[in-house]
Amino acid sequence: MHRAKRDCLSYEDDHCALYENDLAYICPKKDKDRRKKLVEFAAQYGFRLRFYHEGLFAIFGLRASGVAVGALRLAATGLSA
Repeated sequence: MHRAKRDCLSYEDDHCALYENDLAYICPKKDKDRRKKLVEFAAQYGFRLRFYHEGLFAIFGLRASGVAVGALRLAATGLSA
């Protein structure tokens, strides 16, 4: 799990991909609640699970801060702060 965390945190982009061999450090491939555990892992380190393809890889994205989310909502409605 620490290796997967290190790999994901070493990216300076807004997202990172972890392949099956790294996902196995977070939870076993045959775990029936694997998607849930990947979501929990992501949330623990400030990410969100954006995409998961069983047996291949998962893409994690940085969570937007509350301020950024508020700004996006204002922009979507055409209002300004």
